[in-house]
Amino acid sequence: MEHITGSKQPLAGGLRVTKIGAAEEARPARVAAYCRVSTLLPEQQGSLDAQEAHYRKLIAAQPDWTLAGIYSDQGRSGTEARSREGLQRLLRDCREGRVDRILTKSISRFARNTAECLALVRELRSLNVSILFEKERIDTLGEASELLLTLLACFAEEESRSLSENVKWGLRKRFQSGAYRQATPPYGYRKGENGLVIDPEEAETVREIFAGLLSGVGAARIAEALNERGVRTRYGRLWSYERIRSLAENPVYRGDAVYQKTYMDSDFRQRSNDGALARYCHKGLHEPIVSGELFERANSLFDREERAAHEEAVFSGRVFCARCGCAMHRRTAKELVTFVCSASRRRLPPCGSKPVRKSELCRALTNLLNKLAFSRSLPQGGLVERYIAMTQTPERERQAETGAALARNRGERSALLSDAARRGLTPELNRRLRSLRAEEARLKEALALPAGSPSRLEPLRELLDGWRITEEPRKLPAKRFAAVLERLEVDAGVSVTFHFHGGLTLTESLRTRCGKEVSGQ
Repeated sequence: MEHITGSKQPLAGGLRVTKIGAAEEARPARVAAYCRVSTLLPEQQGSLDAQEAHYRKLIAAQPDWTLAGIYSDQGRSGTEARSREGLQRLLRDCREGRVDRILTKSISRFARNTAECLALVRELRSLNVSILFEKERIDTLGEASELLLTLLACFAEEESRSLSENVKWGLRKRFQSGAYRQATPPYGYRKGENGLVIDPEEAETVREIFAGLLSGVGAARIAEALNERGVRTRYGRLWSYERIRSLAENPVYRGDAVYQKTYMDSDFRQRSNDGALARYCHKGLHEPIVSGELFERANSLFDREERAAHEEAVFSGRVFCARCGCAMHRRTAKELVTFVCSASRRRLPPCGSKPVRKSELCRALTNLLNKLAFSRSLPQGGLVERYIAMTQTPERERQAETGAALARNRGERSALLSDAARRGLTPELNRRLRSLRAEEARLKEALALPAGSPSRLEPLRELLDGWRITEEPRKLPAKRFAAVLERLEVDAGVSVTFHFHGGLTLTESLRTRCGKEVSGQ
């Protein structure tokens, strides 16, 4: 490890030796710097400028260094590398052999995703490019750097999650009260002192779109007509089928506000909220552009058959490996649909998990729902109903129990991170950390629920009301499916554990062949 801040000693990583024919020539090391700030606020622009000036001065002060470039990202989160253009340009230049060494302020500036951080460091080391983290004083050329880097990257990721959860908690409180104000008003509205107010010019276009849909004109034709007349979206883009449909399905135009339509998952990926978290709807929050009746009629005209294509993706993003905790990605070969553990994709050691057919998951789900439906005929009552009754406790008791569970969760995660410092981030630790993060999100969501909120298992109970034994789960609409099931943990060839929204967890064997065969295509 190197000490660079405040040191007047020469920095390591100086002259490089280049072979030219039989002769050898020393050249200065090509050193680049990477800077990042997470917002577009003016004060953070000053921070970015200061970082860049610092590195220009630092590199210029070393006689055996030459500046390879200053790469920066502003207003970008450190949780996902592919969304940062500056980092991607730096990586391209490293792969093309233009950079020998990288300087950056800290691990959290470089990456807040542990697996991604380690993958980038390993790739750069394979290219003979070292990284110097100033704050932590870690040089990736050192033999012991990866163990320490793993631990500190874990803490950086946990810090990011903690900050994110605190922000989400505040947002949900504003969602519940209706006090939330959108930073960017939807097309047809602009900001007013007390909320959204109608923009007359854009509102005319909105009414024209709804009128066109009700008169039988397709969304694609409406988009084409608007483009031909030179009408553009607020940001000057062309209209398309997707934009027309998104506008027509937005309840804001009937005067309602729906919050938390999307959410960030445990891998920091934005997902559509199809029931994974509570939605918050406030009716009549602002002046409508179209009536509620017209809004419903226009939406009913969309071709429902198009949405059937999404039924094939009901498991998408919800299947995880029970052995290492990694997501299992969908793979289609010769009309056979399987889910495969993505540990190798994430540069983690293979866990030995085998692919599992989609038809096996469908069969297991069929068997489980059949059992839940049959349990309702038993004298002691249905399993889901008994679970809901068991978990309904007085508000103070519920809050205390949830808070205690949250404290235990954080304590266990802290112990696991300490274990990672000694043993490294193994698949077992990664799986348990993912499970604890998912549990933490559920517990915080439970704390945010107001007193008297309906059970998160109500969608499952409603599903069972209309469930016929041996009915095929592939007929279940994707959105309804998402409101019932949170995730699946698969131990291929052995069992699959279904985690339902509301905390109910049930395991079904994958070895049984009873029940109706369901196609996996």
